Amino acid sequence: MKLKYLVFFIVCVTIIWSCTTDDFCLSNQNAIQAGFYSRSGADDKDSTLSGIYVNGVGSSDLLMPYDSARINELFLPLNFHGDVANDSTTFVIKQKRIISDKVDSISDVVIFYHQKELVFISGECGMFYNMTVDSMRFTTNLIDTVRLDYPHVKYDENIENVKIYIQP
Repeated sequence: MKLKYLVFFIVCVTIIWSCTTDDFCLSNQNAIQAGFYSRSGADDKDSTLSGIYVNGVGSSDLLMPYDSARINELFLPLNFHGDVANDSTTFVIKQKRIISDKVDSISDVVIFYHQKELVFISGECGMFYNMTVDSMRFTTNLIDTVRLDYPHVKYDENIENVKIYIQP
């Protein structure tokens, strides 16, 4: 009877221990965290947008269709498959607007030039690319400016990298 309780105790401790280890793998960790801000005014004020669509150029996948949701931030995954000497990731950010009962859209292109560094995370998670954004270019239809606040995209960091200022 005591053996039964001992086995039960060992199983419970093992389950609890396995749930509390810090070695878990995070997804979407090679993504730039971008916040939307209003350009009208002297202070940085969060801006909330709706009808946003984001496509990665060179990818047929629609990354984020926020058609009915109102958002104030985006996660933009960087391409880590490119050439080391020419790493860049391009996004098209489009907003659908309803003006006088007509659906219209306005879009911009944002290009991030970056470097990658392969780092070891853990035995369970394996390798991961830390990215450093060197520079960026963008068009100015919907977007007024894009400001790089924190150029490093590292595993397990939750830091806003880019501020996207929207035209008033």
